[in-house]
Amino acid sequence: MFNKTNNIRIMSGKKKELIKRVEVKGTPFVAVTDEEGTFLVLGRFKMTEKFKSKKEAIEKGSELTWNNITNVLGVLIETIGKGSITELKEN
Repeated sequence: MFNKTNNIRIMSGKKKELIKRVEVKGTPFVAVTDEEGTFLVLGRFKMTEKFKSKKEAIEKGSELTWNNITNVLGVLIETIGKGSITELKEN
């Protein structure tokens, strides 16, 4: 049985957490950890490949790099929507 609200799978009376989410302080990112590693997300968008440790992912997410900046801008453009961007270009 899978409980969607808190990402816990209950098997044979034992609870097993499928993923853990930790906000990266001072950033818009959330570190998501599963059985295979940790990656960063921004909303519904996956921002990085998997890191070996949660600590490494949080450190990379906390860095103010051009890669992080352009990734955030890409997400913002995507969420604004193509219709809104077209309207801005026409005016």
